[in-house]
Amino acid sequence: MRMSLIFGFDLGIASIGWAAVKISDPTASATDAAAPDKRPAGEILGAGVRCFDQAQNAADRRMVRGARRRIRHRAQRMREIRAILRKYNLIDIPEPKSNGKNNFYLNRDTDINIWQLRAVDAFTRKLTPRETGRILYHLAKHRGYDDITYPVSADTKSEKADNADAKEELKAIGEIKRNLAKLHNENPNQTMCQMLYAINHSQHIKMRNGRKSGTKIAKDGTQKTELQSPYSNSIPRSQIKREAEMILRAQRDFGNDFSNVFTKWFDVAFRQRKFNESASPLAKSIEEMRGKCPFTNEPVAPKESPTAQMFVALTKCRQNDFTVEETKKIIDELYKKKTGLKYADVRELLKWDDDRRFKTLNYSRTYDKENKILIEPDIKKIEDRKFYAFTGWHKLAKYTTDIATMDKIFDIIATQKTPENIERAVSE
Repeated sequence: MRMSLIFGFDLGIASIGWAAVKISDPTASATDAAAPDKRPAGEILGAGVRCFDQAQNAADRRMVRGARRRIRHRAQRMREIRAILRKYNLIDIPEPKSNGKNNFYLNRDTDINIWQLRAVDAFTRKLTPRETGRILYHLAKHRGYDDITYPVSADTKSEKADNADAKEELKAIGEIKRNLAKLHNENPNQTMCQMLYAINHSQHIKMRNGRKSGTKIAKDGTQKTELQSPYSNSIPRSQIKREAEMILRAQRDFGNDFSNVFTKWFDVAFRQRKFNESASPLAKSIEEMRGKCPFTNEPVAPKESPTAQMFVALTKCRQNDFTVEETKKIIDELYKKKTGLKYADVRELLKWDDDRRFKTLNYSRTYDKENKILIEPDIKKIEDRKFYAFTGWHKLAKYTTDIATMDKIFDIIATQKTPENIERAVSE
């Protein structure tokens, strides 16, 4: 009798299952219902499983690592801020609590609201040392989005968010833009905190750690507390710096000159390590981390450089078996249309027949499990997706149309991550 040994494996993302089965007659069918006596006789020799940690996405690990660094750097900044304020007697000496924590910076029942201090009292009267310390501590703790390094002048509606964090950042930038526009239109001489405080105070809305909450009357007559957008009171860092300097000048007129502490406080409160700097001596520069071409061993081109995008566009044309004339028409149209071309636009441009198909699209029929029928593909829906767009070329077309210059600019942007370095490299 012939014997056969079969190994089976179940490969999962966090485990691998295995089994070894000895079959007496490998020619028999295991699903032969007509002749059950002909089914092979089998014996499980062994089975088991090996479990291991599920692999993590590198991007997720990078995001978490960045969050840990931000929290660590912020905690270090606030420790230094407390030391500076304590040195100049602008805060109370902390009294250790039973849990070992200090709460000298927390509001007391008799304290004036910190937003009122920043918006009203700081410009109408002389502040006490503790009130001055509270304002400086609050400004340092909530120093705002860095609109100096990353300006918010760009059109956020055209930006695309690849993940939830990017979407939240775009929401914050949008609120900052609206607040800046409102400040410029209403009273550019006041601080943004004064503007937001006046709005919230007039609407009887309480500000809680930068958020607005109000009372909403439901249809049944009950009152519900409603939290509005968490970014509605967002203040950019440039305005925080401006507010701190305005408070210093106003208090100096009232005889409360804290210039001796302001310079040290300012340096620590707005300190930020540049993107291309690292505390580790083993850290690599962006240039060293760039990928290499497997054929020429040269650095890969930036994704939005015109030469790289031309290569991708020609590849797409080649994959769809376009003729030389058709390819030329498509390339010329990509230079004209800033938003790019959809597959439907390409079909119309090339004046194709309705029965012709793109090779890079899937026109397969789908199976309806409920009705157990095959559904014909929706051609218009399938071809409504983007074919390609020369995004990099259109971004710089109003400044230059020289491809080599554009490639160089995008190469600089890809390797230099600070405005100073980018400006220096472009000027060279």
